[in-house]
Amino acid sequence: EKIIQLHDSQQTRHCNMLVGGTQSGKSTAWKALVSAKMHLAKQNSGSGFRAVDSFVINPKSVSLSELYGSYDLQTFEWSDGILSKL
Repeated sequence: EKIIQLHDSQQTRHCNMLVGGTQSGKSTAWKALVSAKMHLAKQNSGSGFRAVDSFVINPKSVSLSELYGSYDLQTFEWSDGILSKL
């Protein structure tokens, strides 16, 4: 059920964050979904599923501007963040 909820969330959002306690199944859930999508992509090329590249980022290790990007009001230039480069 949680994997289906994660899939539905991915269909409507550009980024997802899994939160929960230690040993609550966060890694197992997203890895199972990646595995299922990869399997479906290999089985049926016309199924709408594509091969998946997953990136795990610790949001506490970077600032919000490094993660999403930022606009410099002095130079009027946009700097891409990590998410826009993936």
